[in-house]
Amino acid sequence: MVCRFFVVMPWGRVGSNLVMNLIGQAKESKKLNSEMFNQLKTAAEQLVWLREFYEFCSRPAVGLIGSKQSVLSIRDLPAVESALREHEVKL
Repeated sequence: MVCRFFVVMPWGRVGSNLVMNLIGQAKESKKLNSEMFNQLKTAAEQLVWLREFYEFCSRPAVGLIGSKQSVLSIRDLPAVESALREHEVKL
């Protein structure tokens, strides 16, 4: 069974690096401790990255997959929310 999580930060300096570092100590985990959405310019690019990183269309290689993103960097909030809900990603 795979557990997927998505950490949303309202702004910087909230302790998310500490949380992600603690989660990173788990074996069999895949996580991204950087805000990838900041680097992607369009909503379509973000959705492609989301599908690929979270391995929505394949059998995940690890049991824990998660990332953290700034709420301000999400280009299409309803589309991201829909994808997360559809694949039961914990927020």
